[in-house]
Amino acid sequence: MSAHDGKTHAPVADGEELETTVVEAELVRSDAPLLDQFGRATTLTDALGDGLVVLSFTYTNCESLCGLADMVLGALLSHPARPDTLRILTLTLDPARDSPAELLKRHEAFGAPDGWLRLTGAPSVVIPLLSRNGVWDGGPIDEHSLVLIVGNAASGTATRIEGRSIDIDRIVDLLVNAG
Repeated sequence: MSAHDGKTHAPVADGEELETTVVEAELVRSDAPLLDQFGRATTLTDALGDGLVVLSFTYTNCESLCGLADMVLGALLSHPARPDTLRILTLTLDPARDSPAELLKRHEAFGAPDGWLRLTGAPSVVIPLLSRNGVWDGGPIDEHSLVLIVGNAASGTATRIEGRSIDIDRIVDLLVNAG
């Protein structure tokens, strides 16, 4: 499913349902070079590690859904039932503008939590990763959806959650079941 099926950041009208889809997914791995918010070299495979992970996709100049995604993930990190070994990864949707310094500013704006890596890299590396994860199909960046991929990096099993209404307890349940 493409993240650009005509979905936009338009506000929800009164009475309109907040549609959220939950489907099986895969954790896409890659040994292509990336940088984290501290400027350290890594790869998506190394960043995923071999434990429980939530992968999100945002960009620093986003004025709507990306802040919501960061708030959800910040709340997840403080959830009492979250697995202790949880890793959160955020891959930028805008690698041309989101430098490690910009990602670090965003990270610090959300309290600089441990266990959360924000990743960027050359557009020639990041854009194919976004496409392989089904979050970018060449459409305008501001038409992206809120997408989280929740899974177990060791087994490769994952669940994709997409929508404007993300339930933190549901994410915790998926992580516990994936572990």
